[in-house]
Amino acid sequence: MQTIEQIRTKLSSATGSCSKSTALRYLRKAGIDPAGSLRTRPRLYPDDAANRILTQIGYRIVSMNELRNERRRAKAPRARAAARRAA
Repeated sequence: MQTIEQIRTKLSSATGSCSKSTALRYLRKAGIDPAGSLRTRPRLYPDDAANRILTQIGYRIVSMNELRNERRRAKAPRARAAARRAA
C-alpha cells in the first residue's frame, strides 16, 4: 500500500511535476479508492495506483525485457547485412 506522497513521487518522476491536488484528481478520475476506511490517515492506495494512472493518461510502462527485445530486433537487420557483406 502506498500513501499519496509516494504515488505523487512516482508520477513526478515520469511526468515532470505533479502536485498533491493533481495526484488526487488523477486518482478520482481513474476510479482508484483508498483501501480501508476513509477515515484512515494517511490514506493508503493500492500498490499499482501510479502505474494505472500513468497508463490512463497515456504513458506506456515498459519492462526491461521489452526494452531488450526491442533492441535485439533493431540490431538484427544490421547484423544480417554485415554477415552478407562479409560472405
